[in-house]
Formats: sequence, C-alpha cells, structure tokens
Amino acid sequence: MKRMIVLIAALSLASCAGSQTKLRMQEGSGELAVMPETGKPYDYTVKIVNRRDIGYDPDNIDTRKSTALALLRTQCPRAEIIGETVVNNGTYAIGTPARTYFVQAKCNAR
Repeated sequence: MKRMIVLIAALSLASCAGSQTKLRMQEGSGELAVMPETGKPYDYTVKIVNRRDIGYDPDNIDTRKSTALALLRTQCPRAEIIGETVVNNGTYAIGTPARTYFVQAKCNAR
C-alpha cells in the first residue's frame, strides 16, 4: 500500500510539467533557454527542445507559447509571442522528429 501511495505521489509531481520548478529543471538540462535580443523587433528568444514529458507536449503551439510566457514572467511580465522559428534536427531513436523551437517575444506589447 505504501508503494502505491509513493508511486501516485511521484506521478502527480511529474505531471506538474508546467510548474516553475519543472521549467527550471528543463532550463538546467538545456531543453529550455531564455536569450535577450538586441537590434531585433523582439526582446527575447526562448529556445524549446521538443522532448516530451507527462502532460507536456512542446510540439503543440499553445504549450510552447505558455512555456515561453511562463519563463519570461519575471523579466517581461507583459510579454507577447510574436513569432517562432523551427529548426529540424533529424529524428529521435523512436522515429519522432527532433526539433528545436525558437519563440520570439516582445515585452510590453499588450
């Protein structure tokens, strides 16, 4: 019974893919990165590697937008996503496409 409770608790924590803690872990692993820009029509680029997790699908545009806005919340609370660039990196061993998304955001756009 204890093992079942521990398993359920672990899965519940893992499903919090959009939480700030999870986002910071992904930043640490290089799956996410925030890069300030100068001389461009946007203020930040957010790099998102399409590695899936429970409850997190970076190939979904709405997920990428919400992830980018969550990462920028501190330095750019009124950010707006104005575009993105997709770089195809081949395929993963399981046959799914490997991609890196670069989401462009402008501060104070709203």
